[in-house]
Amino acid sequence: MKAWQITDANEISQIKRSESPSLDREVKVKTTKAMLSKDDITLYNGDDKPAYPLIPCRFAVGVIVEAEESTNGYAKNERVYLDPISNCKQCYSCTIGQPKDCSRLNIAGINAEGFMKDFAVVPFESVYPLPESVSDKDALFIEYISLAISVIDKLKIQKGDHVAIIGGNVVGNIIAQLIIYYQAVPIIIDDNDTNLEIAKRSGIYYTLKADGKLEREVSELTGARMTSKVVYVTSCGINTEAALKLSRANATVAFVGFNYSNIRVNFTQAMQKQLRFYCITNGYGNAEASINLIANKAINLKNFNLLSANFSDVPKVFKSGDDKLKDEQEIYNCVIDMMN
Repeated sequence: MKAWQITDANEISQIKRSESPSLDREVKVKTTKAMLSKDDITLYNGDDKPAYPLIPCRFAVGVIVEAEESTNGYAKNERVYLDPISNCKQCYSCTIGQPKDCSRLNIAGINAEGFMKDFAVVPFESVYPLPESVSDKDALFIEYISLAISVIDKLKIQKGDHVAIIGGNVVGNIIAQLIIYYQAVPIIIDDNDTNLEIAKRSGIYYTLKADGKLEREVSELTGARMTSKVVYVTSCGINTEAALKLSRANATVAFVGFNYSNIRVNFTQAMQKQLRFYCITNGYGNAEASINLIANKAINLKNFNLLSANFSDVPKVFKSGDDKLKDEQEIYNCVIDMMN
């Protein structure tokens, strides 16, 4: 197996080792496509003081190369999505049969080995067959859609609800599209014109600039009631004050994202409005539902700005991303062709 491993801040190198699956419990997958995100660049940057060494990458698809025929029906050459999250099987929630509430989730590229490697040995319950109608590139967004499903479930989105979404990047955009699917009304808010334009092309009607007119504009859209449900995307870079200002009394605010460092909240205003908070960091358990949504064309994934690179170019991708991070430029996801 060849893999790219972050060994220290701004240092990445290729390693080699062998891995063999325990075929009654695991399958071996040849990774064919993977996707790096801003979260991977942040780990490489080292500001969050991650535990090195670490193989990065949360999103990947591949083809099964080793599996017992009896292992849950999987077979060689089957195209699959690699679920980046597994439960610890040891905490209280896991032992009582509630793995979705696991307190020590293993997350690829964060506290477990990621998928920036040519082969991955994973438990058979961590792979999901992909129908022909779901392309490899679309499948790389399954965890984003799964995260959005968790938001819908936690906020109990109902038909006709106005939902303010602070942050129009990939996370916010997909959440907004799913809210439309459930016949509610998302209001995307961002300070990045490109994100707002992509939101419009994705079919999201209400897009607002995060500026001094924001409260008045949201008030006009909601008949002066403001919003009872607010989503704050933790990677958006907008002050959390916006989420509290757009909330009516007794509203629910969800802080959502894969990366959530340096989040600060004014609890004085939250207490005055008696707001309820949810923190949603993953979409564990929603992979099959996400695959169905993609297969049924419920989510438009064609408008996102994506970079592309080969496996051999991964160090250059990290170096370029780190330069953009330092210059406070937009960092786009990069699809890696793992076969080259």
